Amino acid sequence: MTGQPIDLVVLDMDGTMVDTLPGIAHSVGLAMTAVGLEAPSQEFVRRNIGGGARNLVRQVLGPDRADQTDDILRAFADHYDANAEWGTSLYPNVAETLAYLKTRVKLGVATAKSRAGVERVLDHLGLQDSFDQVVSMTEMVRPKPDPYCVELILGRLGVAPERALLVGDTMTDIGTARNAGLRAIAVTYGYGREAIAAEEGLTTIDDFGQLRQIVV
Repeated sequence: MTGQPIDLVVLDMDGTMVDTLPGIAHSVGLAMTAVGLEAPSQEFVRRNIGGGARNLVRQVLGPDRADQTDDILRAFADHYDANAEWGTSLYPNVAETLAYLKTRVKLGVATAKSRAGVERVLDHLGLQDSFDQVVSMTEMVRPKPDPYCVELILGRLGVAPERALLVGDTMTDIGTARNAGLRAIAVTYGYGREAIAAEEGLTTIDDFGQLRQIVV
């Protein structure tokens, strides 16, 4: 990747650094079965992660049960925020690559996960001190792909957009990068992998460790 030197890497969390699918699917399933509805498959949940919890719940319920969105969302959030580390694991080479990157650039996280969920996951995985800034859905005035979360990180760290890049796993992440004026890198193994594969012209990596060849 050519262009301006990189001073900041903004990272998505779910599907990019961390496999949180088992815990998310588990909490959604509990929220649904508690009111007598069928739990979605883990594969269905995977294909609908990326637009925040409200969007996920809407997709799970479908248009005929849209009026139950707030109740299911509340039940999901209550359980997930208290158990976000359940079934969660790092993707290969993430810990080592973060340690490498931290010696060279500033690191930020922009995630649609709640602040409570973020803190539980980072604590569980031993990544509490890995990032210079973390913006969760709790702090977002407007969700991705609106650039607000990235602009907040840029402002707090004093970095210009042209000297930063964003790494994500969905087209929502790529749209966020484009809207904020950042270069974008898409991982091919994440939750939005079908849409990523279909998008032409993206810079992609098949392993998180490949960032070590990009940020030098």
